[in-house]
Amino acid sequence: MNYFRRLFELVGKDKVKFIFGLFFAFFKNFSFMFIFGALYIAFLNIHALTATVIWNCLMIMVGGILFHFVFRYLEDILVSAEGYVMFRNFRLQVGDELKKAPLGYFDDAKLGNIQGAMTTSINALENFTMMLVTGVIAGFGISILLTIAMLKMNVTLGLFMIPVLVILSFTLGKLYKIAMRNVPLQHKVEQEMNFAVIDMIRGMSVLRTYPINEDNPVKNMIQEKAKDLYEKKKEVDVRCEVEFSWRAKIYSFIVNAASVILIILTVHLYMHDEINFANCMTMLVGSYLIFLGLAPLSDTAFLYAKIPGQQKYLDDVFQIPQLEEGKQTTISGPLDIRFDHVWFGYRKDTPVIKDLSFEIKQNEKVAIVGPSGCGKTTIVNLLSRFWDVDKGTIYLAGKDIREYTVETLFKQMSVVFQDVYLFNDTIMNNIRFAKPEASDQEIFDVCKKARCAEFISKLPQGYETIIGEGGANLSGGEKQRISIARALLKDAPIILLDEATSSVDPENEAEILAAIDALCKGKTVISIAHRISTVESVDHILVINNGSLQEEGKHEELIQNGGIYAGFIKSRRDAKGWRIEN
Repeated sequence: MNYFRRLFELVGKDKVKFIFGLFFAFFKNFSFMFIFGALYIAFLNIHALTATVIWNCLMIMVGGILFHFVFRYLEDILVSAEGYVMFRNFRLQVGDELKKAPLGYFDDAKLGNIQGAMTTSINALENFTMMLVTGVIAGFGISILLTIAMLKMNVTLGLFMIPVLVILSFTLGKLYKIAMRNVPLQHKVEQEMNFAVIDMIRGMSVLRTYPINEDNPVKNMIQEKAKDLYEKKKEVDVRCEVEFSWRAKIYSFIVNAASVILIILTVHLYMHDEINFANCMTMLVGSYLIFLGLAPLSDTAFLYAKIPGQQKYLDDVFQIPQLEEGKQTTISGPLDIRFDHVWFGYRKDTPVIKDLSFEIKQNEKVAIVGPSGCGKTTIVNLLSRFWDVDKGTIYLAGKDIREYTVETLFKQMSVVFQDVYLFNDTIMNNIRFAKPEASDQEIFDVCKKARCAEFISKLPQGYETIIGEGGANLSGGEKQRISIARALLKDAPIILLDEATSSVDPENEAEILAAIDALCKGKTVISIAHRISTVESVDHILVINNGSLQEEGKHEELIQNGGIYAGFIKSRRDAKGWRIEN
């Protein structure tokens, strides 16, 4: 029952269509009653088979075929097709929820689970759920209808079938429970294998770069871990197969034995004149038809049990924490930013940001400087609501950023990350992502400003070039300039720059800096800075150390104060941990 309840939840607003589809799956089995009736008429008139009798029997059978075709077609439309619609909606729902999840949700383990759930698990449910549901309904539907027909022909034969169906249902239930007990074990080891494979693939560059030989304990450890997991998978699968298969054979034996006993009982009743020849021959054919849908169910019981297992797995994986969203959809007044005694840690017991307070006026250019790991990127992430603060408040235009809807807040900001991610699509679509309604000419214009129009024109298909997963077909500088073009197209009033030139060569750096200048005109800019020229030109500098604000002011003021910032500048040539370069 829990299984069907969950199905109805997934179907959502199409429950009525789904219920009708299940009824059609059941009633399509009435076509066998047509065949049953035609055979009975033929055998009843076996000694006087006229053309009329034969024609009537053929018409009844044709009617049965048409009946089956119509109801099967309706079943496919309302159940099978609905299954694909249902899981399409489920994928879209999960996608919407993932967009609102804090970035802390997406650790490596979660990514492996999400990947497995969105592909393997949903595909398995999509392909088999409806087929198995209708298979069970059809299997028992045929048997129930033919048992009713048997009761009309001969009470003894009908009464024989009732306990047989009860025993088969009980045995099938046992098979289902055994499968349900083993499915989680298989899931667990499959997850471990997925994590191991992902770990190995992500570490492939390390495995190839370092001199790993047969005597290397790390290589041996990786190999042994994989071998242990494969062996564990084999053991779990074999144990499940052994425990399940012999019970499935018992089910098959009961089906076959019941069919044989039904034949013997039918012949016995005929020989003792308790049924006529027509009933006898019809029942002999019926002894095959009545078990036609039940026989395969033992083979699908394990697969049937996997469905709720997969559903539970999906439910567990997609317990997605959601950022609490406000209701404010408009922002009025100057877009001033204020951090008010903000505390935050990726782990509750280890704060990264400690009692941080500062203010940034609209259209002000601000640089954040400090050693690696001091919390610079975290400040940008908190302002973007990639995470929520543990204590304190971040204000935008005088309101707590949590009072705005996520969409409203994101519209105010463009972020140029240090590590750019581009989608496996065309350059045009990657840029248009920021403004779906943008014209081609708008995209051409922002690409010129971002200094990427020239290299795009040299690509095989120009703006329609597919750039590969993560922009794999482009250099780091080219990806960065496309991300700047995307930010230019969005035209948000607040620009967040997360060390945008830290990992590019000098030639690309000049182009990127020119693109950034175009991006930042007339905007509020918060830049995680590592270049002296950048720091010197801003309106305000925030010096962060160990998650706290140590100093703030203009470049000249901070140099004259002779504090931490002056020390940073003096020691920059050593570049020992400080991200400031000439």
